[in-house]
Amino acid sequence: MNEFSTLSQDALNFLRVYLKNRGNLSKVAEIMNISYPTAHVWFSNVLKQLGYLQPSEQVGKTFYVDVADVLEDLENGDINFQEALNVLKTGKKRRDSS
Repeated sequence: MNEFSTLSQDALNFLRVYLKNRGNLSKVAEIMNISYPTAHVWFSNVLKQLGYLQPSEQVGKTFYVDVADVLEDLENGDINFQEALNVLKTGKKRRDSS
């Protein structure tokens, strides 16, 4: 077995599109109909799953929220840029005012 055999089918599909497009994440995002930040998160997750990212190379702190969820909320207009940035900095989702 090698490190690629442990990847999920989704991760393998992403990697195939990434390689076919010579590492152009903008093109990958376009083909997969996702935003560039989401494509970047996918790429980072694939690298992490493969064991290619060392802890010192991993961006930021340990997150208590899913970065992809924050990006999706931002893309959908559920939160604005400043709210997304705050969630990513603090690792805490804002509380609903209900």
